[in-house]
Amino acid sequence: MIGFISIFPTDGEERKDLSPWYATMYVKEAYRVKGYSKILNTAILEEAKKRGFKKLYLKTDLINYYEKFGATFLDTLNNGEKLYYFNL
Repeated sequence: MIGFISIFPTDGEERKDLSPWYATMYVKEAYRVKGYSKILNTAILEEAKKRGFKKLYLKTDLINYYEKFGATFLDTLNNGEKLYYFNL
């Protein structure tokens, strides 16, 4: 396995009013900077569209990472993480 990504109905206690969530993207260190996160991102957005979702939310403490995939900043959560969404 090189990496994985998930869609969850909720992701933590913050913003339970939003759903679904783009969650748990992970690429093993040996495979990073080789385009696998872009492949995973494209796949999860396509899957979300197939399921009929209009938006997909995510929270992160990474700075200027998900914007390159098309994520739009929405808010800063109480724990300091940034909240983003993808329009599908």
